[in-house]
Amino acid sequence: MKNCLLGGFLVAASVFSVAGAGARDLHLAVPAGKRTLVSSHAVYSSDTCTFSAIPVAKLIVPPKHGRVEMVEERRVLQGGNCGRIEGWARNVYYTPTRGYRGEDSMRVDFQRNYFSDAPSLVSDTDNITVIVR
Repeated sequence: MKNCLLGGFLVAASVFSVAGAGARDLHLAVPAGKRTLVSSHAVYSSDTCTFSAIPVAKLIVPPKHGRVEMVEERRVLQGGNCGRIEGWARNVYYTPTRGYRGEDSMRVDFQRNYFSDAPSLVSDTDNITVIVR
């Protein structure tokens, strides 16, 4: 069974990327005073067109000028062999401190199993830099 990690449904940048284990450096512009989706991780099977266990997220380095929320939410994916599929993802939102403009950064670690009953976890780290405008 072939499984893919979906890392970074980057709505703000209109980018979708498929990533493997390791680190990603993300650079995004975000609006001042607004909650913005900055990263999203999910695991799905392109053979069965189903999502697997939701990745666990841990904030390793918090932002200095805002706050981070990590939530489980439904996501819709389109394209590829599966057409349109819907499943659960771990989404990361950033909200800048009121009145702040400038650069901020955070680091989030994601741990996931490719299968619900997999014996070991695989980690990915997102190093996220935002420019608040």
